[in-house]
Amino acid sequence: MPNHDEDNFEEDEWNPFEEDQPLKAREGALTPAPWHCAGCGEANETLVDLSNGYNQEYVEDCAACCRPNQITVNIDPESLVIALRNELEYE
Repeated sequence: MPNHDEDNFEEDEWNPFEEDQPLKAREGALTPAPWHCAGCGEANETLVDLSNGYNQEYVEDCAACCRPNQITVNIDPESLVIALRNELEYE
């Protein structure tokens, strides 16, 4: 069993919903991107795949309320910063 030095142990895990830095897409890998359901407000996560292009639209159901959310992802081609918007697919 590994010995963890308490001075180097970080209790706080990475939380993408509280990230101060812009989220950047990773080339050749899926990038987890957070979003909140437009219906119930519950936190969700999608996987952004850069191989699908810099502008993407698709529907994902909320993990909590199952309502379909229209996800729009725009990725800056130079910085790879992800901008994600979502809204209910229908009211």
